[in-house]
Amino acid sequence: MESKGLIRTFIGIPVKLPIELKEVRDDLRGLFPEDRIRWVPFSQMHITLRFLGDITSDGIEAVRSRLQEAFMHESAITIRYMGLGTFGHRSQLSVLWTGIVGEEQIVRLREIADHCLDPIFPSVERRAFRPHLTLARMKRLDNRKKFLDVVSNYHNVEFGGCELSRIIFYKSILGNGGPQYEPLEEIVLE
Repeated sequence: MESKGLIRTFIGIPVKLPIELKEVRDDLRGLFPEDRIRWVPFSQMHITLRFLGDITSDGIEAVRSRLQEAFMHESAITIRYMGLGTFGHRSQLSVLWTGIVGEEQIVRLREIADHCLDPIFPSVERRAFRPHLTLARMKRLDNRKKFLDVVSNYHNVEFGGCELSRIIFYKSILGNGGPQYEPLEEIVLE
């Protein structure tokens, strides 16, 4: 959403799901078809490095430049997905996610982003960073206990992995069908 010349933005790493994780996601989708669960489209799957919020067009140019410089010598990394979990209180679950083995590599990328952006965005997102991949957002679950029981069956299951070779500075456009993401800048990790 753009308001008063401001553009909602974040920095993320686009990902591809291994077949094992796609199958589990599809199984869960089939088990809870009546619930209001917004499944993240495969084309929008990403690991968020840093949410920047609403910024001006001048801010966008500054972020582009700083990110290109900060990540110019970084290499692609490989991660694996492990387990499923949820965010939110047991009575009001909000997010279904999968964990990441190799998260220290993503934490390092977050630290690079923080270091290069702190001079221009010093007060942005200071909560603890926990790398994960959001699979779905829950709006309503008719049977939370059943959902949590099914998810707990995947607590220690490894789902395969993927290479992360790009960092993208995204524009987030909020709408009734869920957010849409538009790349503003792409950095290729070699």
